[in-house]
Amino acid sequence: MRGASSARARLPVNYRIDARAVMEPEVVFLASERARIAHHEAGHAVIAVVQGLGLRHARIAPEPEVLTNAALNGVAWPCVEERARFYCGGFCADRHYSPSCASRANSEHDLREALHLLDCSAARLACAIHETDRLIVAHWRAVEAVATALLERESLTAMELHRIIIAAR
Repeated sequence: MRGASSARARLPVNYRIDARAVMEPEVVFLASERARIAHHEAGHAVIAVVQGLGLRHARIAPEPEVLTNAALNGVAWPCVEERARFYCGGFCADRHYSPSCASRANSEHDLREALHLLDCSAARLACAIHETDRLIVAHWRAVEAVATALLERESLTAMELHRIIIAAR
C-alpha cells in the first residue's frame, strides 16, 4: 500500500516501537487484571528477546498517560514480520494466560499496529499470530517468570529481562 509506506517514511529517526495499554493512571486494577496485564507485557518482552530484538524495558508501573508498556530500542529496525510478532506477543500471551477472557481491549492497538506493518493483509497477520502463538507456547515458562517479576518490581530493564528469560529456559 502506497500510503502506508509513505507514512512509515515520515517517522522520525529515533521513533521507538511501543506496545501500550493506555488507561487512566488513577485506575486501580483487581489482582487478576494486574496479573493479566503483566502477562501481556511479558509476552511482548519474551517475543522481543527470543527474536533478538533490542528491548529497552517492560513495565506495569503507572506513569503519566501510559500505564504499561514494553519498548524496543529502535536503534536497529527489525524486519517487518519480527516487528509484527512483537506487537502480537501481548495478544497471544493474553490468550494463553486467560483463554476464556472476552476482553482483549489492550490488544486492539497492538493488532492494529501489526496489521498496518503488514500492509493491511489479514492473511499475513494470521500468519504472524500463528507464529507468535507457537513462540509463546514454546517459551511460556519465560513469560510466567517475567510476569512474576513485573508483578513484584513493576519495571524491568533490558538486562534484567534477558537474565530472567535465559534462566527460565
